[in-house]
Amino acid sequence: MSKRISTTYPGVFYRERERKGKKDRYFVIRYRVHGTQREEGLGWAGEGWNAKQASLALNELRKNYSIGEGPNTLRDKRTAAKELEEAEKARLAREAEANKTFAEIFESVYFPLALADKKKLSTNRERSLFSNWIRPEIGGLPLAQIQPWHLEKIKKSMADAGLSPRTAEYALATIRQVINFAKRNGLFKGDNPVSSVKIPRADNKRLRFLTLTEARELLTALKARNETLYCMALLSLHSGLRAGEMRALRWGDVNFERKTLILKDTKSGRTRMAFLTADGFLILKEMDRKSPEDFVFQGKGGKMLGEISRIFNEVVDNLRFNEGINDRRQKVVFHTLRHTYASWLVEHGVDLYTVKELLGHCTIGVTERYAHIANGTLLNAVRTFESAIAKPEIKVINMHDN
Repeated sequence: MSKRISTTYPGVFYRERERKGKKDRYFVIRYRVHGTQREEGLGWAGEGWNAKQASLALNELRKNYSIGEGPNTLRDKRTAAKELEEAEKARLAREAEANKTFAEIFESVYFPLALADKKKLSTNRERSLFSNWIRPEIGGLPLAQIQPWHLEKIKKSMADAGLSPRTAEYALATIRQVINFAKRNGLFKGDNPVSSVKIPRADNKRLRFLTLTEARELLTALKARNETLYCMALLSLHSGLRAGEMRALRWGDVNFERKTLILKDTKSGRTRMAFLTADGFLILKEMDRKSPEDFVFQGKGGKMLGEISRIFNEVVDNLRFNEGINDRRQKVVFHTLRHTYASWLVEHGVDLYTVKELLGHCTIGVTERYAHIANGTLLNAVRTFESAIAKPEIKVINMHDN
């Protein structure tokens, strides 16, 4: 090690060394802190250091030590500077995250996770709503800049395009979920602007259900066109299964002894049991059974069926069930079969709680849409009362006679 050379500044020294082909001075300082003598290097003269600067750095450390504030050593100072630098980097990173646009969060973080967690129908709908309605209005905005009036504009654009209130409700729900996701993951702080927007509500209750005659006509026509579609339609009419539940049904889910079906991962997220009528049981019994893991209703190559065949709508059109009907709630679609099953149950006196359990609804509120079917029962009750009070032996008491 080269010899330490004193300077005119107390505690400041340097050593001469060969550096980059020529001699250079490396400045060091010596001082006592907490009773211990320390020697720490500062830097090269070729990098701008000189004895005076070294002395100023030493005096700063001595001052910090005397007043009990700030770093007492160069190591402490470097550590504090590094921590400050890292804190600044973290702050800039947080700002960058906070300035991520809605589109960036949706496309790079939220939607990839949604693809893994949600059903394909839901993610397809979210992607469509984002591409067509959400991104054009708020896609380029950081979350903190999104205001309720932006969302009102989305609602208005969708209404002007003739879309249903239910579709606008889905769009706002998507926005709410993305922002809540950002809040949970530290990408956004503040109130969700969706909470300040009135959510459009629509009465989507399907009012139409098939009569027995219409059901027979539909099944006959389907049987003539497509055997698989006929079996699915009959099974829905006799068990209330959704189309998706039938497409996901495997032979291992069918219990022929108890005449029951196990429905897994249903729309409500619960596994439930469905009960077969004699006709529903017979349909499955006569089908060509395969291994427990095979789908009951198979698509090409034994894969799960896609959406319900367009043949169903063609048959409905040929039967003129929807002729002259513009209200979508009154139109016959495949889901009408599940609705018909529930409506027939209520019409024949089955209470709504039992219907709720048979359909697998999460709450009785959903099942109450079928309460109107009981109007005939209520009307009969009123007529019975009406007949009773019309009898001469029943005397109506005038409360004012006393």
